[in-house]
Amino acid sequence: MKITKDKILSLYSSLGSLGSLQGVRFAYGIAKNISVLEREVKAIGETIKATPEFSKFENERLELVKKYAKKDKDGKLMTIVDDRVEKYVMEDEAKFNKEFESLKKKHPKTLDERKKQGEEYNELLKTESEIELFKINLDDVPKDISVAQMEIIKELIKDS
Repeated sequence: MKITKDKILSLYSSLGSLGSLQGVRFAYGIAKNISVLEREVKAIGETIKATPEFSKFENERLELVKKYAKKDKDGKLMTIVDDRVEKYVMEDEAKFNKEFESLKKKHPKTLDERKKQGEEYNELLKTESEIELFKINLDDVPKDISVAQMEIIKELIKDS
């Protein structure tokens, strides 16, 4: 079957949430599909892997974070969730931002390359792959499956 790469990633991560469901044949089908999808997921992941230059930039950025982030009583960096994004709480955000801007100016080519890599990755996710998923008989689906769980596997089901 043809399936987009973003759907592959979504299906792969969702199948792991079905571990509580019982049934040997069902579990086998889920495990088999995870194995099939895993190869593609690894290949997709390789395309967004950070370059050594970007890793260096990221390490320098994290050093700045450690320097300016507030720490709790255990010395752990404090974070907040703002619009579903986890962010560090800064002691002096103005100083952090100033040093971060300087850091970005030291690595313009690296940041441009990373941005381009991200754009190419997003385009890649829209492309299709030909994957042969293992079909699970409807009779082998556990009776206690929820609607949300069935929605995850609906493309894997074959009617008896």
